Amino acid sequence: MFTSYLSWRWIFYINIPIGIVALVVTSAVLKLPFRRQSHRIDFFGAGLMMVGVTAALLVTVWGGTPVPVTSPVIIGLALVAVAFVGTFVVWEHHAAEPILPPSLFRIGVFTDGLHGQLPAVRW
Repeated sequence: MFTSYLSWRWIFYINIPIGIVALVVTSAVLKLPFRRQSHRIDFFGAGLMMVGVTAALLVTVWGGTPVPVTSPVIIGLALVAVAFVGTFVVWEHHAAEPILPPSLFRIGVFTDGLHGQLPAVRW
């Protein structure tokens, strides 16, 4: 009924007043202790993840229709993705403050894609 009178995009705008009310209520009621603590940002891990995920994304977007899967570009990007994501996982075990906690890599739901649970690709 809501979209009958307005565009479907207005469904998202209805959350703005709800969010404002939630912010006011939590600010007034929720009293959390505040501790100032210095952090070390893992820029190297962020760079590894960025390059690895970007290469993997390009493989999935370009591989197949625009560029053949067996082309040197796609194979090279796939190797870059595997190398950088693998290095990222190893690096996160040694980082002072990792972007993704190493304990996350032990959870089955998180690692299913790493163990061949992804759908088969037809060449």
